[in-house]
Amino acid sequence: MKLNKKAFTLIELLVVIAIIAILAAILFPVFASARVSAMGTVTISNMKQIGTAIQMYVDDQNGVMFKIRDDDGRRSWKHGLQPYAKSAEVFKDPLNPGARIFDEQAVMTNPVKPRFYRGYFYYRPFFKTGNWQDVANYTARSVHEPAKAIVVAENKDVYPDYGPWIEYLYNGKGGWNIPNWGGGRRDDRSMVTLFMDGHSKNIPLRLTCQPDNAENMWQYTRGQWVYDINGSPTSIPWLDTFCNSLPF
Repeated sequence: MKLNKKAFTLIELLVVIAIIAILAAILFPVFASARVSAMGTVTISNMKQIGTAIQMYVDDQNGVMFKIRDDDGRRSWKHGLQPYAKSAEVFKDPLNPGARIFDEQAVMTNPVKPRFYRGYFYYRPFFKTGNWQDVANYTARSVHEPAKAIVVAENKDVYPDYGPWIEYLYNGKGGWNIPNWGGGRRDDRSMVTLFMDGHSKNIPLRLTCQPDNAENMWQYTRGQWVYDINGSPTSIPWLDTFCNSLPF
């Protein structure tokens, strides 16, 4: 008995290929977006673990926050928190392009281990202490609104400390060509942020500068630049550089 075999025509094959291509074009971005979203969840988890480590550290130190650097600059705040966080991996952001490169202390001669990557900065508002950075104690009790006070957030720089005195984008000689703020998501218009009360979320950078008539997330009021530093009134309007340089 002779069987009649009917093969696909060229047109039918092309139609099938076109449908597969269309489905791939639709689904691949969805998968990529889901992957980015999942990594963003890891960042939130990292921040929460850092927040728990901070709370344990502060409890042990009677409310005094840790310094940015210690041991003649060989150790950063990450070294101080690591015994409480247990793992150095919580300080590495899974999406941040800066987190593929070691930070300031990790590239020194004979660096203190563990070596940490870039990715997260610690914000220490020196003007709250009456002295410049790391000179006087900064306490959790000095924060008026812990739920809106930035402690740790995302950046890409080699330095472990950042603040609103650094521009959003600097294109001068020797400067950088991409925003050093944020973790590489949402066009660097937002960053995952840990607040003094321990909660963490992704916030638009613009919101960190608001409002104008009260303390913002950087713990200063825009337009009020005189602070008592080293025993004398000091004007520091450059504190507002970041907020003034945001392009959006």
